Amino acid sequence: MFSIGVHPLSLGAPLDSLWKDYEMRKGFTRKPQADEPATPLKNYITPSGLERLKDEHRFLLTRERPAVTEVAYGLKARSGYSSTLTDEQITQQLVVRPVTYLLGEADVLPLGVFDVSCPAMAQGPTRLGRGLAFHKYVNEHLHAHHNVVVVPFCSHSQRCMFTSDAALPLMFPN
Repeated sequence: MFSIGVHPLSLGAPLDSLWKDYEMRKGFTRKPQADEPATPLKNYITPSGLERLKDEHRFLLTRERPAVTEVAYGLKARSGYSSTLTDEQITQQLVVRPVTYLLGEADVLPLGVFDVSCPAMAQGPTRLGRGLAFHKYVNEHLHAHHNVVVVPFCSHSQRCMFTSDAALPLMFPN
């Protein structure tokens, strides 16, 4: 056996008059009364659970994070030419070289291969933000004289960046 539902508007009566006396009786759909006090939410944790969280936190701070930072975000674990130089030599070469950073004005979405790890997000939430922060750091803290050009209307696209009116004169000066 089955039943057929009838849409209220198909009965010819206005919607308000059909549903004015209808009240849902489900608990999860009930609206709280104005005079009911709000129940504060509490999170409970057992002492052993707290210890496990503290142990995990210590592990992340002392072992996991430094290991990731050394390989992916620092000058440790270098290979090739850069492994023959000291950290100071690499820093000095960065400072004295003429550098212009091309950043896409629209490169603000985490598309493609975008690192969202904790150390990466500490550098900035977007590629544009990370580029501007790095430029600021190199100039203010390392006393370099690097330039930054924000290319209008470009996101994370090589074609857009390198064929833009802002980039061509930098790559091919007169």
